[in-house]
Amino acid sequence: MNTKVEALPGNSSEFHVVFGAGGSKAILGAAGAIAAFELCGFNRFATIGGISGGAIPAALYAHGVDAHELLRLSLAADFSKFLINKAGLLRRIWALLSKYRYEMTKPRQGIYSGEPLKNFIDENVSTWSKRFWTLATSSSGHSIVLMHDGSHWNWTKHRRPEGFEGPMSVGTAVLATCAIPGIIDPVLYSGWHLFDGAIGDAGSCPTEPVEKMFGASPDRIIAFDMGEDTIKSSRILRFLWHLNCGGSCGSIEGPHPDESRGNIVIAPPPVKAFHGLSFNLSKLEKWMAITVSFSAAVRRLDKAKLIAPERRAAAIELCEKLEAAVADESIWHSFVSNVEALFAAHGFTA
Repeated sequence: MNTKVEALPGNSSEFHVVFGAGGSKAILGAAGAIAAFELCGFNRFATIGGISGGAIPAALYAHGVDAHELLRLSLAADFSKFLINKAGLLRRIWALLSKYRYEMTKPRQGIYSGEPLKNFIDENVSTWSKRFWTLATSSSGHSIVLMHDGSHWNWTKHRRPEGFEGPMSVGTAVLATCAIPGIIDPVLYSGWHLFDGAIGDAGSCPTEPVEKMFGASPDRIIAFDMGEDTIKSSRILRFLWHLNCGGSCGSIEGPHPDESRGNIVIAPPPVKAFHGLSFNLSKLEKWMAITVSFSAAVRRLDKAKLIAPERRAAAIELCEKLEAAVADESIWHSFVSNVEALFAAHGFTA
């Protein structure tokens, strides 16, 4: 399969970016990172990939939605409206407690329908960008590549699944990569059930598929990785994890990129204020995820000397002020207004 994408013009066009999983945290974190890319003058990529929650901003960004609009959408959107509840409270609680077992068993029904999410993406991203790609996971656990020219069985095999139809809509692809087993209904497409891209064999923030699919050098791949949710450190959750899986679960933590292969990894500090599967969020919670991700992206780009020289002073100044705001808990009552004013001073209005 020849899927090598022609690079776009511009100083940073030889780079590729992957936005990893993390539910609502991934959506907000990616928006913050994209704002950092734009302020740093580093906002053109040969390819833009996204997995699970990270696919939502990735699809919009690849379609041409800029950082200003992504921030506005992220702050204004009620993420809970992307899902339709199909279950009562007790069943929802049980499904959330059983989430990690469902990643292995992959039930054919969830407690939510993601149809509104699909419709939202299709309304805002009417056509496939040749730069955008995502992954879904088959019932057997293999990662299936979804992109502008159709679907491809497993990024290591580079062949089309037999009987698979042509390219699905971008909204269908995004819904497939977000379809957390047992939580959000899988996508049934060409007789296949497609699940959350983060649980497949490529990992939750995959960089190797970019090397295989596009011939990218590892040091030209930027991975934005929100990491593991802090709730996974809970002893109660780990007990339920092993109890539900009958002792055959393996590790509750998934694989994540590191820089041993030469990748540029942006890894924000843990956002402890809310869980990645929390969708009805306050502005404070949203701004916290955006802010720490923006700062992490600026710091990593600066370390890699990828900030445009004429943009560096402004980017570092904003980064330092945001870091000070996050660190000073005594002024959290005014955190939202302070952060909004700082971003607005650099052209990012909420």
